[in-house]
Amino acid sequence: MSFMITPMRQMIKLEAGQTYTGYITLSVPRDAEEFHYVVSVLPYSIVGKEYRADFAFESDRTLLAKWITVDEPMGSLAPNGTKEIHYTIRVPDSVPDGGQYAAIAVSSNGRIGGGGNTNVQNIFEVASVLYADTSGETVHAGEILKNIVPGFSTTNDVKTEVDVSNTGNVHELVRTKIEVRNVITGEAVLMDDNEYDEIVMPDATRYISRKIDHLANLGVYDITQSVEYVNGEVNTVNQTLFIMPIWFIVLLILTVAAFIATIIRLVKRRYETKVELDAPHPLK
Repeated sequence: MSFMITPMRQMIKLEAGQTYTGYITLSVPRDAEEFHYVVSVLPYSIVGKEYRADFAFESDRTLLAKWITVDEPMGSLAPNGTKEIHYTIRVPDSVPDGGQYAAIAVSSNGRIGGGGNTNVQNIFEVASVLYADTSGETVHAGEILKNIVPGFSTTNDVKTEVDVSNTGNVHELVRTKIEVRNVITGEAVLMDDNEYDEIVMPDATRYISRKIDHLANLGVYDITQSVEYVNGEVNTVNQTLFIMPIWFIVLLILTVAAFIATIIRLVKRRYETKVELDAPHPLK
C-alpha cells in the first residue's frame, strides 16, 4: 500500500442536534510517489458471521453517512507527508434509537464504492469506520453462544473459537483473554497482558477465531480462554491440549502394536510349553 490512514475505527457519542468535528490522519511513506487522494463517506454494515465489510448497503443504521461532510475531500500529499483530514457531523434534531455507522474512506482514484477496479476489501483497508452511539434509547442485549478451546491437534496451528450474538440496537465490545502454560515445564507460553476486543454490530452474530502462537510440534498445554461480553457476562473455558504430529501417532500405534504382539507371543509360548510339559511321556 502506498498510503495509510489512522485510526481504523472511532467510537463516538452523538446527541440530537449536535455538531461534532473529528479527523483522520493520512500518511504517505518516504519511498512513495506523490499521492493524490479522494475522500468519500460511505454507509457501513457487515455481512455474515465472519464480518465482511459492506460499504454499499443503506439502512436506518447507516444514516450517519448522510450527516457527514469532509472539509477537504480532494488533495495531494508528498512522500513522507502527513495530513489531518477533518470532517463534520451535523446530527438532526430527531435521530433513530441505537447505533449509527459510516466509513470515511480514502482512495487514489475516486471510485470508492462505485465499481471499477476498486473492490470492497481494498476500500476497507483504507477506511476509518465510525461507530456512533446516539442519544436515543439504547438497548444492550446479547449472548455468548460458543467458547471453544481444542483438546487435540496434529499441528501447532491451534485456534480457539467464539460465537456471540447481539440482540440489542447498538454495537457491543466482546473481549477475549487467553492464557497458555506448558504442562510439562510449567512455562507461561502466552499470558495476555491486554484483553483482545472486537465489535459486534446490532442484530448480528459474530464469529471470532484467535490463533495461539509459540507452541511446539509435540507437547501438552493448559489453555484458559475467558470471554467477556454485554452486561458483564463472562464465560471461561479451561482445556488441556495435546499436540501430537501424525508421525508421532503412527510411531505410537506401531509401538503399542509391537508391544501387544510381543505379549501375545509370550503367552502363546508359555501355553505351548505348558502343554508340552503336561503331555504323557511316550515311554510310560
